[in-house]
Amino acid sequence: MDLINFNTRKFVHSGIGLRAGIFLLILVFLLSLSFSAASAGNIAVSGDSFGDINNIINTASSGDVIQLGSNTFKSNGSVIRITKENLTFTGASATNPATLSGENISRIAWVNANNITFKYIKFINGNGNTLGGTAITTYAKITVDNCTFLNNTGESGAAIFIYPQASNSIIKNSIFNNNQGIQASTDNFVQGGAIRSGTTNLTITDSTFTNNFALNDGGAISIANGTGTKIINCKFINNSANMGGAIRISDSEATISDSLFNQNNASNVGIIFILNGSATILNSNFTSNKANNGGAVGIYNRTINDNKIIILKNLVFDSNTATNMGGAIYTRIPIKYLNDSTFKNNSAIDGGGIYSLSNLQINAANFTQNTATTSGGAIYANGQISISSKSNFASNNANNGGSIYALKDLNIFNSIFSKNNAISNGGALYVNGGATKIVNNSNFSSNSGVNGGTIYSNGVLSIVSANFNDNLATGSGGAIYSINTLDISNSNFNNNSAKNGGAIYSTNQMGIISSSFTTNTATDGGAIYSTNNLSMSSSSFNKNTAKGNGGAILLYGSSLSTITGSSKFISNSAKNGGAIYTSSPLTISSTNLANNKVSANGGAIYSTSNLNISGGSVTGNTAIYGSGIYNVGTLSLNKMSLLSNKAKIFSVSLKAPSYVIKGDKLIVYSSLKSGDNLLNSIYTKNNNVNINGNRYALSSTASGKTISLKINNKMVTAKTNSSGIAVFKISTSGFSTPSNVKVVVSSSNNNGGVVNSTNKVKITKNSLQKELVELKKKTRPKSLTQQKISQLKKDLKTINKKIAKTKWKKDKGLKEIAKNINTILKNKKVDYYNTVKTSLKIVNKTATNKLVFSTDEEKSNLLSKVNGIKKNIKTYYSSKKITKKQKTKLNTIANSVYKVVNNKKVQAHDPVTEITWENGNKVETKWTNLIVDTNKKTTSKVYAKYMQSKSVNVTSWISYHRLVNDDPKTLQVYTQPFMTVESSKIILVNDTYKWVELSTSKLKEDYKWYYQENRTYKYYLATKTVNTYNKDGKLIKSTKSNGQSYLDIQARKLRDDWSMYILPSEFCDSKNSAIISLANAIKNNVTNKTDANLANAVLSWVHNNIEYELYGDTKYGAVETLSVKKGNCNDQAHLVVALLRALNIPAKYKANQREGLNGTEGHAWTYAYMILPKTITFNGNIVYIIVNNDEYIKDHIDYWWCGQTTDGDGKKLGYHWINYEWCTSEIVIGSYLDSFNCGSAKLEFIDGCWYALAQKVFINGQNVTIWSL
Repeated sequence: MDLINFNTRKFVHSGIGLRAGIFLLILVFLLSLSFSAASAGNIAVSGDSFGDINNIINTASSGDVIQLGSNTFKSNGSVIRITKENLTFTGASATNPATLSGENISRIAWVNANNITFKYIKFINGNGNTLGGTAITTYAKITVDNCTFLNNTGESGAAIFIYPQASNSIIKNSIFNNNQGIQASTDNFVQGGAIRSGTTNLTITDSTFTNNFALNDGGAISIANGTGTKIINCKFINNSANMGGAIRISDSEATISDSLFNQNNASNVGIIFILNGSATILNSNFTSNKANNGGAVGIYNRTINDNKIIILKNLVFDSNTATNMGGAIYTRIPIKYLNDSTFKNNSAIDGGGIYSLSNLQINAANFTQNTATTSGGAIYANGQISISSKSNFASNNANNGGSIYALKDLNIFNSIFSKNNAISNGGALYVNGGATKIVNNSNFSSNSGVNGGTIYSNGVLSIVSANFNDNLATGSGGAIYSINTLDISNSNFNNNSAKNGGAIYSTNQMGIISSSFTTNTATDGGAIYSTNNLSMSSSSFNKNTAKGNGGAILLYGSSLSTITGSSKFISNSAKNGGAIYTSSPLTISSTNLANNKVSANGGAIYSTSNLNISGGSVTGNTAIYGSGIYNVGTLSLNKMSLLSNKAKIFSVSLKAPSYVIKGDKLIVYSSLKSGDNLLNSIYTKNNNVNINGNRYALSSTASGKTISLKINNKMVTAKTNSSGIAVFKISTSGFSTPSNVKVVVSSSNNNGGVVNSTNKVKITKNSLQKELVELKKKTRPKSLTQQKISQLKKDLKTINKKIAKTKWKKDKGLKEIAKNINTILKNKKVDYYNTVKTSLKIVNKTATNKLVFSTDEEKSNLLSKVNGIKKNIKTYYSSKKITKKQKTKLNTIANSVYKVVNNKKVQAHDPVTEITWENGNKVETKWTNLIVDTNKKTTSKVYAKYMQSKSVNVTSWISYHRLVNDDPKTLQVYTQPFMTVESSKIILVNDTYKWVELSTSKLKEDYKWYYQENRTYKYYLATKTVNTYNKDGKLIKSTKSNGQSYLDIQARKLRDDWSMYILPSEFCDSKNSAIISLANAIKNNVTNKTDANLANAVLSWVHNNIEYELYGDTKYGAVETLSVKKGNCNDQAHLVVALLRALNIPAKYKANQREGLNGTEGHAWTYAYMILPKTITFNGNIVYIIVNNDEYIKDHIDYWWCGQTTDGDGKKLGYHWINYEWCTSEIVIGSYLDSFNCGSAKLEFIDGCWYALAQKVFINGQNVTIWSL
């Protein structure tokens, strides 16, 4: 098992032994008896060595000021030893200081007396020789004022080492530059490049720390085992370390305020690294810092229950970077107060601003333009998080969760989220567990993502008093995409848009109370798209729009939904279901649906399931069919109002007499044929309709509708009665005689159009004229063919009776008419044959003039008309009005016309419009009359998306140059290299994304872990119209062609991309030929080749063939571990990962730490992805996966199964160390170092000697210098 040492530095007194110390104390005491006390004075030091200063110290008294002037004092191997209290050492001035130089051979000052002050002094070139405190080592209180510490080198505290006894020390107005803690002692742990403190009540103010370095922790300052430390108004610039590039706080309590941290670097964790400590950080700026985890601040704990308090207030985090997690902050313990702070332009893989594994309390914070390449552009939280007091999240970006990615409870109060973006899901929030509450006037605006423009929720989500405006999802859920329980109350959704569910897309239970949805848009479900139970009350939907179905709400599924409590649906629009489209059972009560409209059916509601409505009203809605409700299922209405709904009026009829005697009433009858067939508001395809317990006959004749009549330039109106007939009674007293008057009836209730019908009426003086007019009209040749023989005979009988009367005998007109009728009856029958033939010709012309029918109803109506004509043919033959031969011929024609109509296609796809721009002109391509192309079948194919690699030839030379005098401080090197290592290889790097069709089983297996889409290809024939407009919008060109091919491709995601777990990665080259060869050999020896059996075989091989070797971090990697046949837990894990990936089994490396008997311990292992049950068989018994202290633990992380090759039971998946902490998913990078970067060069310590490395790399022949001297 590998050890990672987080222990604080041991305090070791070196330089004066115990006996020597006793002797000096006795000597001082005797001298004090020999001399009388003198008053404090100024003592000037002459000379230029530390010995000269020591001589003055020996003669000085308490309170003396030792004046060093502007002189330089150098070490000759000795140290300035200060054992007298209350002394002040001072240079001439701040601009003319004294200089104390260790000459790179010794430390400078050693203090073991209270109240020592250093002022106006430069401490330079000290050498601790593997000891700390190179410039000052103190065991007592000191004050450092206006001093400079430059180029000192040692172990911990390369400038100042403050021991616990030196409480209340003060450092102010000072500069620390290029001090380096690089000389590791026996514990191999260096902390505090400039200052190492283990005392209490240390104060550091108005000081600057630049270019300091610590081999391990705290590039500038390390605070360990102390309380009351204050760092005030300081600057930390370009300091670096493994952990805590600027400051380490461990097992301590400290306050940092009014300070600046700029361009500091930590190769592991945090510019400020807090380990098991409490810290308050106030009024400070963190800019352009960089670390692996926590670009600015990293907070760790030794145990789960550290109970440390972290307070962060009024801070600015700008442009900090984490190469792994937490661009600004990485924390494993709760942050109880994060107030009034700004996070801007920070970046990381996860958690661009903050990565938290514990609880967060955030108040009045601003997060803007932070970025995460994977999850949580501003915050990644695996603990409870609370955000309140007008916090603002703006323009943050991530793959998932543009602002926040939360795995546990999330509470948001009175905060703003705007313009955040997710490449995938959750433009502002991605909730992947726990319970989320959003309350008290939080606002979400202009956020965007694929699914869930604002929120993607896989946890319980509760929203109270929130506003969602102008959010966008390119997929589903313009504001919210929820796959778990969702409750919303007193909230507003405005101007959101998506493909499905302009505001909300929900696949689970959803409750909505007292909320409003306005001007949201979608293809389907303008405001809400639900596939599960919806329960809603007292909510309003206004001006929402869907291009397809459900202007406000679309409901799918079998669950019963309810809408109650005075909800309102006003002015929504869609193709079908202006307010609601439902294929689910739905109960509506006390709800108002008004002024909604559709371009097709169901002005308010389109229902294909059970619909129950009680109370409320459906008023003023508009449609072609079903102005209020379009019903395909079962409909029940009770005590509700249906008023002023408007279906399309297809025609208006007119019935008027041929003549009227002047003075009589002209009576005209008119009716309308409507798109409603029940109560002027409903169209039902069946009669499964119950209204207040009654059933009504269906009729498409509209009642209660206004019809206008125009005659002699006068307009009158009447409403149709309950039978659907409007009756007009017009006085003829003022009409001229004889005259023909034109009667026109019309209706404008036609969805914007007008229908009308016209007839003429003869106004006569008397009955003779009236009858003559009527009879003459009947005996016109054209009219005769339309009259029944029985009617002609009846008319002839009437005329003969009149002629017999005296007053009619001389009327030539009547006699002429009678003659004509007799002639017709004698010589010619009515031509029923041609009448039927003409009717069939009209139908045929109507059908052939159409490329396609626009709706099923249009086609159905025409087929019904042909069937009606065929019935007439049968009737005419039965009544001998046509011959058998005529019947046969007419039936042949009718069958042919029926076939023409029936073969004509109904449009199979909504019209499509495509807009492009060419040379500044707008090109609009319209596709209409779309029908399925029967020559090309609809196909469905599955594709995988992968990154195509390209080969790069890399050649490198590393030259090792010995350092002069083996001294890493000066970086003086010998020109000729001690040795040169050359290497050359071809590597694969990412190039571009490609798609591959998974057409074979082998391809499906090879790409089964990649991102996959199912694409459906539908082929149509259509009319293509191309219109070109200039920049002023004027049509300059138009072309139209029929029968053009149109392809519609619909893509559906099948799986996420897991290729990262099967592709090669650092230390895990799964494409290496030796790795592949071994993996295949292991596979060939397994009989039942399941993933689990293959994984167990890999674990067993590594366990039995790779010798365990103890060292820190990664040494070999997978390929070299296989070659040398040994490795620690890190390298064995790398080898297992590589072998599993070579077998196309997803695998990943995991590591963690714990507190053991010998300090902090680290361990690494492998996770393999298995879709397996949660139990395994061991010795014939079914047991749970993890055994911990004889206690069975039933679950495991996500189906990632643990593989522990370095454990005795590690030959099978699911067996673990007895310690449960070795089964977590937290990666810890070790702290062991055998090299460090210095400037642009790299130094390595090999076999007791320091070497400077120079490397040249040629990539495809191009020179790239990596390290230079």
